Amino acid sequence: PAPAPAPAPVPVPVPVPAPAPGPNAAPVLRAVTIPAQTTTRLITVRIDATDDVAVTQVRLANEDGTWQAWRAFAPTITWQLNAGANKRGVYVQVRDGAGRESASIYSRITCVAPCA
Repeated sequence: PAPAPAPAPVPVPVPVPAPAPGPNAAPVLRAVTIPAQTTTRLITVRIDATDDVAVTQVRLANEDGTWQAWRAFAPTITWQLNAGANKRGVYVQVRDGAGRESASIYSRITCVAPCA
């Protein structure tokens, strides 16, 4: 008898490449800078944020956690603290043009009397 022909090699499937990273990441809130202490309720909040689409909005809240409405992003914002002396806090969060939100950052400040 004649030898059987060698079996054909099994083709190796070509791997499907992973999709390229797209513009789907939430913005990154890198830093929020406020003064360590103040004697007035109005303070300057500096915001460092980045995104693959564009950081378009920002919102802030005092230590009670009640967020204000979203507003156009600016790297420097004037913010009013709650009344009273002692420790106060400010929450900051940003949102990009696709509607994705960053994590929030909480910063503390000491409001020294009169803090009006």
